[in-house]
Amino acid sequence: MTRGAALALLGVTVALGYVFFSLPTESPRPAPDPPLPTTGPTPAAVPRIAIVVDDFGATWRLVDRFLALPPEIGIAVIPHLHESARVAREARARGFDVLLHQPMEPKEFPKENPGKYGIYLWQGREEVAAILNENIKSLGVPIAGVNNHMGSRATSHRPLMEAFFEAFPRGLVFLDSRTSSESVAYDVACAHGIPALKNNIFLDASPDPAEIERAFDQLLRQAQKRGAAVAIGHVHSTATLELLESRLPRLAAEGVRLVRLKDLIS
Repeated sequence: MTRGAALALLGVTVALGYVFFSLPTESPRPAPDPPLPTTGPTPAAVPRIAIVVDDFGATWRLVDRFLALPPEIGIAVIPHLHESARVAREARARGFDVLLHQPMEPKEFPKENPGKYGIYLWQGREEVAAILNENIKSLGVPIAGVNNHMGSRATSHRPLMEAFFEAFPRGLVFLDSRTSSESVAYDVACAHGIPALKNNIFLDASPDPAEIERAFDQLLRQAQKRGAAVAIGHVHSTATLELLESRLPRLAAEGVRLVRLKDLIS
């Protein structure tokens, strides 16, 4: 092929290529959707924490200060103590959810004794049901849920938990306090269709205020990682009360929301 013929062929090829790539496609791709407006995180996307304060009922000490906290906090009342019914009435009147803090058999029994109105391994189904119903009735107000007081042995015993949740009133939430890593209470509750949650952290496992502060920070980290977390504190701990008085007003600034226990049920 002569040089002139080669150049002529190249010109035709370039021209054909230009025509090919200039043709419109058969069906044009639609323009992408405009981005959705950004209005900040929805409430469900904000990490949430629920806090329950245990062991109300023995005394009125610190009760008024705890009941001045946000009413999303759960108030867990041990039944049949000197101030149990009074605390339950006052908490309910101030808008708090009241929980029955149900005594259950610990591994250290009888050294640690949950008392006359506890749930024990030797009890039959009818007795378990009678005790649970009597304890709920004794508080004198509608309750939102139940969590275990002590109970490291009871909550690890599946037959007893089967009996307990067969008697468990519908419409209540169960919180497994997780006093034992061997607890099956949460699993059995779920198997019986009971809305249930697990405690993630005890705020005052140590009485040291610095440790309580660290436990609260851990609670927030767990909520931020998982979306939600549950903590338990105790009414006898002045350091826990002071921490809640100090930290709860700052939750919004930390990007975390305090909710009622039942609001964490999916």
